[in-house]
Amino acid sequence: MKNHLVDTLVAAALGAAAMYYFDPETGRRRRAVLRDQAAGRAREARQYVRRQARWTGDRLQGMAAQVRHAASAGVPASDRKVHERVRTAIGRAISTPGAIDVNVSAGNVLLTGHVLAADREKLVQAVSSVDGVERVSDQLAEYGAAGNVPELQGAQDAGSKPASASKTMSQSAPEGLSEPMSDTGAEPAPTPTTGS
Repeated sequence: MKNHLVDTLVAAALGAAAMYYFDPETGRRRRAVLRDQAAGRAREARQYVRRQARWTGDRLQGMAAQVRHAASAGVPASDRKVHERVRTAIGRAISTPGAIDVNVSAGNVLLTGHVLAADREKLVQAVSSVDGVERVSDQLAEYGAAGNVPELQGAQDAGSKPASASKTMSQSAPEGLSEPMSDTGAEPAPTPTTGS
């Protein structure tokens, strides 16, 4: 009995809707209005989905940028980046940057080549202050004047002959460097003697 009543009500509602929308005189207009309303709602739904997708994409990009920033914070600079920074610092510190060779391994910087005595301390301080440098090892050959050293030609303190050539070396080099590392202070190397 109950099911029969529900079926009757559903059939009556469907019949009324059919008469309303399929009426020969006004049904066409009513169907057009219904079609326009459905199209408008579909358009609004598509716009809403696009807005939500754009918002979600922006949020994901922001979160990815935060993750990248957090991952890079506190990570030491690569040896190549440190090498570039050191070369820049050397170019600013002395007038003959081409006379200096730089080797970087895990933040440890090995300096070799030729330098004027007047520039040595300034050079080592400039390299030590570079971001990413852990230790500076000085194995530079030091000259009191440019003299006949081709690498030092064009130096501001040009002279006739070198005062001294010195190198300092520590007991062992940090792993990854091709030569032993020295401390930043330099003492003249003893003059080799030959026995007769």
